[in-house]
Amino acid sequence: MALFEVEAKLHVKLSPAYLGNLQAGIFDQLNKSLLKHIDDLGGVVLSYDHVRVLSKHASIHNDDPFLYVPISLSTLMFAPTVGDKLEAVVTRHGRDHLALLVYGLFNASTSARKIPRSVKYVPGQTVIFAVDSLKIHGRILSLEGHLCEGPAVAATTPSKLMNIASADSLTTNRATKAKKRRTEL
Repeated sequence: MALFEVEAKLHVKLSPAYLGNLQAGIFDQLNKSLLKHIDDLGGVVLSYDHVRVLSKHASIHNDDPFLYVPISLSTLMFAPTVGDKLEAVVTRHGRDHLALLVYGLFNASTSARKIPRSVKYVPGQTVIFAVDSLKIHGRILSLEGHLCEGPAVAATTPSKLMNIASADSLTTNRATKAKKRRTEL
């Protein structure tokens, strides 16, 4: 499943400027991670909730002036895998590719060689896209694949994404591994 929830423990790296307001510093750092791929969490962070500071004490490492504050939180992650079928919207039909937008947030494309010449796609048209490969550049995810028939993964369509993000019961696929990991933002 491309969307899942992760319960994680992190060390947030804060500037000493936040000594008077740790909460503001924590949320500032978490907001900077939104829509970015975080390897240790296993995907792209879409949202976070239930942020808790785990200790009254922060740590300083070696000569680093930053504070490392341990926190726990729940995150909604987007992490498609090769073979996932996702609903996408055509944004452009070029000569050599078809540009798509998955969930209204993620760029995807398919080569013109993988598109039947008899079929014309128009911007705004909804299609089912199968993931063939994922690329991460500068913590930004982009997808490559091909068009196919059939339902999208778990009926997670762009119009339902906001409902999923606010749902109380999210799929915890892959969350078991992530619970044991520690990372730094």
